[in-house]
This record gives sequence, structure tokens and C-alpha cells, in this order.
Amino acid sequence: MKKIILGLMAAALLGGAAFGENINDLLKTKKELRFNKDGKFRVLVLSDIHATEYTIPANVQANIKYLVDAEKPDLVIFNGDTVRVMYSEEKLRSCFKSIVGYIEQKQIPWAHVYGNHDHEHGLSKEEQQKICESFEWCVTERGPTDIDGVGNCVLPVYSSKSNKIAYNVWLLDSGHYIAGNIHKGIALKVLPFSGSDAAYYDFIKFNQIKWYVEASEMLEKHNGAKIPGLMAFHIPLQESYFAWQNKDELEHTGSYGDNAIHGPAINSGLFAAILGRGDIKAIVNGHDHKNDFMVKYVGVKLCFASTPSTLGYHSAEILGGRVFVMDENKPEEIETYMSYINKPRETVKVTKAVSSKAAIDFEKDDSSIKITGLYGEWSDLVHKGTIKTKLVDGKGVNGSKALEIMSTEFLPSAWRNNFEARIGMPVEKAGLVGEAKYMKFYMDLTGVTTAFDFRKASAGFYINSVLTTPCAALNNRKPSGPMKFYYKAEGSTEWKEMTHGDDSCFGAHQGSSVNGFKGWFAFPIADMRVKDDDSMVPTPKTPIYGAYFYIGPLSQNMANNPIYIDHIYFDKDL
Repeated sequence: MKKIILGLMAAALLGGAAFGENINDLLKTKKELRFNKDGKFRVLVLSDIHATEYTIPANVQANIKYLVDAEKPDLVIFNGDTVRVMYSEEKLRSCFKSIVGYIEQKQIPWAHVYGNHDHEHGLSKEEQQKICESFEWCVTERGPTDIDGVGNCVLPVYSSKSNKIAYNVWLLDSGHYIAGNIHKGIALKVLPFSGSDAAYYDFIKFNQIKWYVEASEMLEKHNGAKIPGLMAFHIPLQESYFAWQNKDELEHTGSYGDNAIHGPAINSGLFAAILGRGDIKAIVNGHDHKNDFMVKYVGVKLCFASTPSTLGYHSAEILGGRVFVMDENKPEEIETYMSYINKPRETVKVTKAVSSKAAIDFEKDDSSIKITGLYGEWSDLVHKGTIKTKLVDGKGVNGSKALEIMSTEFLPSAWRNNFEARIGMPVEKAGLVGEAKYMKFYMDLTGVTTAFDFRKASAGFYINSVLTTPCAALNNRKPSGPMKFYYKAEGSTEWKEMTHGDDSCFGAHQGSSVNGFKGWFAFPIADMRVKDDDSMVPTPKTPIYGAYFYIGPLSQNMANNPIYIDHIYFDKDL
């Protein structure tokens, strides 16, 4: 525990550090952090999960898993407002297990800071901290007890070449609301600064700043050189607003989706202290879920991490986390970028429109096929292992090979039988929407024991190369209600029109039965939306990496009765 005692007069008179006797506490973490052999250290920052239940939804868990797998971090930081309404230890422990479970499984150290919501309507930050520290791979510490906040600490990252500290990761508690400081003589009536419409957000206190400055000086003395650092806290500084307003004169990336910086009404002087020390190379904040920008101001990168969660307000286009890459061979530089759920990684970036000839046709076994429960994860809603797939001859277009999907049982509650099928294109077939207007595919529902029909179903495509990301599937959801789709029976040349039900699905319970149909379907791309966020509309530059099907069998008769899918492609004409 880093218990740094500030303001000891005897130490000051002797000319030593006020908390020098605790240098060993500063040098240790529960899990040692060290640069890799390539000289790099990667940090993934995830902010504003806003969990309120015993577990977070499977789609948010999948988003966290995707980012961890995609970025392979050496440290994960949860940058505040992770939880809310945690009124019991049991609930908080269960909730955090669902948030960090995969990270713990991968044995990746993780840390956290507190936001303005974490302690609301529930356990105090002190109580939460004890539970968080009980997780094996949590490296946050309670921090000094004689300064404001909980979790103020520094995590040293050691060189790959020696036992010297190559980088520091600083964590600060940015508080919650100004009103909480009335007892310390701070008036409730304060004025908002020009970047925000709110005057009630808290600020980092003088004693925290003093702790950072003195701890930084002490570590520099111990190390024999100034140590560059990354600093994380939840509520942004006023300087982030001023820098963004002058972004055209500065290095910058990202967007200002909140149209505000909801920073503190009082400028505590932390940024000035950081400039004075000259060690912090980047600051990362959360709080404003639709801000994902970075702006470099007087040598410090001021950054936002949007959010990977759909539990709070969010923009589907920038769901994700912020990544920092430190290089011990270039300590004065720090690379940072946003890693998005709904945008392709550059390593598989596509630049040309998808070709109508680049179909998923199953003649070659080169498509990845993944069957899951709802939102990309199995749960008690669907019995894992009851959905079978295989490639079969003679059931596709003109007697070609097709994908067979079959459920081997039917549960009593019809909705518990719903599942998702994700079919990935080979990378070389992937492309942009371009001029394509329709997603088309061939389907055989004639069945074996009886004609097949859906209780409800939907179709769409994937906009991310990683198919385990459920919120990256565009399917035919649209907030305006019923929409048209089209079908053409095998052997016919005429497309006929049908309409979805109110919840954007088709099927027997949606007034659009397709019982026993065999032929082609066509779904307008313009009507498709990202799952869980109807605001995200596909454009010609939207990438297509695979097909998505949401399937709900109609009845018990559908058990052991296969459906066949073939020749999925994207076309500009009906």
C-alpha cells in the first residue's frame, strides 16, 4: 500500500522527501509491470461501462473481449463510471466478475479509477476498493489516506533491460460533484466554465496534486532520471476544452461528439503542475461518452476514451477504447489511437467496393461459420450444442453445395430458441458497400419432416472483420417500424414484396410467413442499422466482412428440420 505521508516538518527540515521512508511502497505493484522484449508496453483504456446489474449484458462483455483480443494490452485501465447502484458486496463482486472476467482469465493486470457515478446509490469507494483489490489481477491500490479520493496511486513500468523504471502510469480520483465539498468550505454556487453547461462537476484537489508532484520527484531521485508518464482520471480538465477550440493550430485526431467538455467548474491547477514537472506525456479521460479526440497541447496529449458500452449514452460509430503504446527506446514519445468496435482494424482494411461476384457460396470451404446465442454469447436462453451446422451437396443454387443449419431440440418458451448465425467472408472477398443496395441470399425452407418457418428472423451483414463482436452486425432494424423486403421463388423471374413486423423481423409472428419457401431473398441495405443503436446508418464507405442471420424457429416441428443457405452477395439492382 502506497501510504505517502505529506507535510512532515522533520523531513522537510532535514531536506529529505516528506515521504521518502515509503519509497519501497512506490516501487511495487501486486503484479509487476514490465516492458516486453520488443521494448513496447501497451495500455488499453476502457471508460464508462455504467453497469447497474449483477452482470453486464453479453454484448458489452463481447465488446470488452474483442478489444482485449484485438489490442493485446499489457495493462487495462477502467477509467471511471464503471459501475453504479452497487448496494451490496455480492452485487459488486458479481458485476465486476462479468466486467473483468475475460481479462482475469487472460492474466492481464488491470486497474481502475473512480468517476462521478461509481459510488452513487450504493457502496462507498472505500468499500468498492477492497472488493476490486481482491481480484487477482487488479493492481490498483487504495493509495494515501490523508489526501482526497480513493485509488490515487502510481504504477511503475520497468524496463525490459534492467530494473530501472522506464515509465509511470498515474491514477487519480477526480471526485464526483462540487456539492460534496461544501463541508470543506467550497460554496455550492459556482459558475460553469465556457466549455460546459454544468457547474457541478468536481476537481482534483490541491493535496492530490502535491502528492503527485512530490511522488514524481522522489521517483526521479531514486531512478536517477525523470520518468515519463501516462496519467488517467475520469473528469477532464478545462485545458482539454481550450486546446480543442484551437485544434487547427495543434496536432489532433478524433471527434467532439458531445459538443462540450464536461469538466470541473474550478481549475485546480493540475495541468500547470504537470507542465512544471515535465514528466506526463499524455492524459486520458472518460466522462464524455461521445468524445474520442486527442489534441496535443504544450507537449501533452490530452485524450478521451469514448466507451465500449451501450449501457450509457453512446455513439455506435465510436464504441471502443483508447490504446497507448509506450516505447522504452523512445520514452519522450507515446503513441495513442482509438480502437473501435464498429470499424475495421487497419491490418484488414478494405478500400474497394464489394463485388456482386464475391459471394459466400460454400463451394469452397473458405467461410468462417459461427453459431451463437443472442448477442453473440451462449447463456441459459439457448442450450449450447443444440444448433448444428454442416456443408451439404445438392441443397444450394442449381443443386450446388449449401450451409445446413438445424436445431436438434425446441425449448418450451419459444423465444429461448432464438440464435444467431455469423458467416464470415474470406478477407480477399470483403469490400465496401459502394453502390450496393441489397443484400441477397438463397434459402431453402422446404424442410425434411415438414415445411420450415420462422417465428421471427432477420438478416444483415458484418462491418467488422472479427465476427465475435455482436454490436458490429448491421441487421434490418429500423426505428420507423415495418419495412419492405423482397423474395423470388426458385424458377421465377418476378420479385415480390413483403413487409417486416414492427420489431424489424419477418416470420409467422410478424405477419410475413415464409413457410416452405425456396428461392431468393433481398433486403434493402438502406434499412439496416447497427444492433442496439438505430442511429448508425450504412454508407458507401461502410465495410462488409460477412453475413449475419438472426433465427427464431416457429415451433416444436422445426426441431431436427434443417434450413439451407447459399450464395450470399450484395447487389445494386433488385
